[in-house]
Amino acid sequence: MLHAQLTTKAIQNTDGGTSMVVSSIKPIKKSVGAYQNYIFGQPHNGKKERNLIVLGVGNCENMSSNNMSEVLKLEREAFPSKTRKNDAYTLVVAFSDELDPNSSSDWEKAGYITKEIVETAYPNRSAMIAVQRDGKSGLLHSHVLLNNVDAE
Repeated sequence: MLHAQLTTKAIQNTDGGTSMVVSSIKPIKKSVGAYQNYIFGQPHNGKKERNLIVLGVGNCENMSSNNMSEVLKLEREAFPSKTRKNDAYTLVVAFSDELDPNSSSDWEKAGYITKEIVETAYPNRSAMIAVQRDGKSGLLHSHVLLNNVDAE
């Protein structure tokens, strides 16, 4: 169900010819902390930087990545669930070459498109978004850590 919601929203949010595809949405099988370490860890594929922009959604809005991690953990503790199988989901939104990976304004555009997708599809959830260009293609993509807590 999460995949269908997000894919539909991504298509509706395509703006100005910018192509994007949700290349994955998966439950986090390891600890949420391990995925956070992956997002905020060392760059790969010979790149010098890992995250170009970091944005928060919901209760993570306007926070540093360290504080976002703590907020996500506190939300899961504040809203326990016996039926919740996964604490969080990981989403990747990949952009095509219409967004220039060397343009800071396009980094922001990628971040805000991703943020709008998450806020619209999951209005009561907090998330961390990291825009990167360190894949093999060098194209922009966003990693999203979406808390599996509906805070409403």
